[in-house]
Amino acid sequence: MDAIEKAIRNAFEKGDADDRAFREKVYRSAFAALDRALLANPGITVEVAIKRRKAMQAKIAEIESEFLPAVAAAPPAESPYEEPLAVEPAAPAAPSQAAPMPTLDGERPPAAELSQASGVLPVVPDIMPDRLSPDTGAPVADEVAPDRDELLGWLRRQKLLHVDRRLGFLMVHAGLFPRWTTAQAEEIAREIEDKLHSDGYRRLLRQMFGNKPDLWTPKLRGIDRWRAGINVLTRMRYCDVRGRISFADKGAPGTQRPGLYPWYEVPGRLERDLRVICGHWSTLGRFIGLGIHAIDTGCVWGGALTAMRVDSEEPQFVTIKSERKPAPGKDID
Repeated sequence: MDAIEKAIRNAFEKGDADDRAFREKVYRSAFAALDRALLANPGITVEVAIKRRKAMQAKIAEIESEFLPAVAAAPPAESPYEEPLAVEPAAPAAPSQAAPMPTLDGERPPAAELSQASGVLPVVPDIMPDRLSPDTGAPVADEVAPDRDELLGWLRRQKLLHVDRRLGFLMVHAGLFPRWTTAQAEEIAREIEDKLHSDGYRRLLRQMFGNKPDLWTPKLRGIDRWRAGINVLTRMRYCDVRGRISFADKGAPGTQRPGLYPWYEVPGRLERDLRVICGHWSTLGRFIGLGIHAIDTGCVWGGALTAMRVDSEEPQFVTIKSERKPAPGKDID
């Protein structure tokens, strides 16, 4: 029994495998887990990703044939995997490095038909596999919020970068390209926001996660341009003197490889007319200096949640300790 079949059959044991709806939920979760694993490995090519998805489809068809008699073939569905939406071709990752497990946002493309023997055609795999509690390690039931669509719609309409010139602050999730002016950063952020606000936002969401391009340049166009901008604004910690991002280095300053700098310490960076508030970097902790106010204090890893008041004469901080058990050295994209 291969790993795919074992995982699916183990999931069947947690519920009523004779229930078609339950089986479909398991199949969707299997596709979701596979997508995350593919996205986590930058060395996976599109061709290999297609083969693995087809292998998943074949295994599900084989398992499903045990529950249902053969049925008439469904109208052919267009394969969602002919267009390289999610997997970024890149050089293989070093074998010793464990790839991160990103969480996918937005809708997924519908899965292709399984086979004539299968009576279940998993659609958008929006049901995620069981996750483990960071405190006890026990499975936590995944529940979809009834107002999920409203919440996600609100979230994608928020700003990637906020500027308040009256108070003299700029707020961004992660960082800024060392040679961007404030006006350039605003322009790039607005361009991406316009795409997220448009009716075609799903296409951007499906393609936005990837480590390439890792260097911003004004010559970039289309999805490469938007992905590079998103990586700077939401994922940047360290980069080289040209501004090329290192996604692998996530520790506190001093732990990075030679030739890398915290994005706010890059030699030759532009001085900006606003102070910058940022987060994303829990191993950096609270840091004030060089015009930067970094306030990610690792709440998700058992640290603290920090808020900063900016309308006072001097910045004021409010910190609430997390109830989670600490997980030292953790940081995520």
